[in-house]
This record gives sequence, structure tokens and C-alpha cells, in this order.
Amino acid sequence: MPINAGLIAHYLADGSLRDITGRNADGVLTIGASKGFIKTGIGQGALDFDSLNTTFVTPITSNTDLINGFTISAWVTPRSYGEGAEGRIVDKSSNTFTVDGFAFLLTSSNKLLLRINSGGLRSSANNSVPFRVRSYVVVTV
Repeated sequence: MPINAGLIAHYLADGSLRDITGRNADGVLTIGASKGFIKTGIGQGALDFDSLNTTFVTPITSNTDLINGFTISAWVTPRSYGEGAEGRIVDKSSNTFTVDGFAFLLTSSNKLLLRINSGGLRSSANNSVPFRVRSYVVVTV
């Protein structure tokens, strides 16, 4: 399957952290509380986060690819709101206030939130992402 030339990274839920775009953005998983890859069932090979200290780190460091807009999509099955009642789906910033990047989050009202450079906010309706249900989430800016 050909990959779109504008794609920054693409990770399959196949038990690896390999970026299939050819941009060499393979990830590294820091594992906490015995989480990691799901071993069986519908999500086999997907990442399982512990809402405490498990992260998926990529070498993508520049925001220059994102200047003209971007789309983030992911399959999620939330079990809690995560750390600080804002479960990070994707976070590309250097601190919790998103001063220099963006964060795509699930909030305590079960809504999706995109925070950009600590100012711009976009959100879905409340209760749009249920707990313990596999959901496909997308945001485009």
C-alpha cells in the first residue's frame, strides 16, 4: 500500500513501533506497571498504557511539518481519564501546559480536546468517547 507523501508517521497496531512511512520515526516504549503490547483479543499487538508512566516516544521533534495543518487519528479503549484527568492520546509538547506544541486528550467529561500552544482549544461534545469501548478518534486542524 503506498503511503501519502505528506504523512509524518504511521504506526500499525501489530506489536511493533515501526514507522512505515520510511521517515525513520520508529518509536521507543517506556513501560510502567507491567503494560506494553496487548497479547490477545481484538486489540492484539496494540499498545496498552497504564495511565501513570508508560509513554511511546518518537524522534519527531520539529513542528515545521505541521504548519499547514495536520490530522491525528488513533484507536483508543479508555479505562480511565488518565493522569491529571486528561488522558493523553498524542502529546507533542515539552510540558503539561502545551506551551510549544499540541496535545490531543481525553478529558474528565469524556470529550476529546486538542490544545495548541497553550491557547487554541478544539473539543468534541461531552461523553463522546465511552470507557471500555474501542473507539476511533480523529482530529484535523
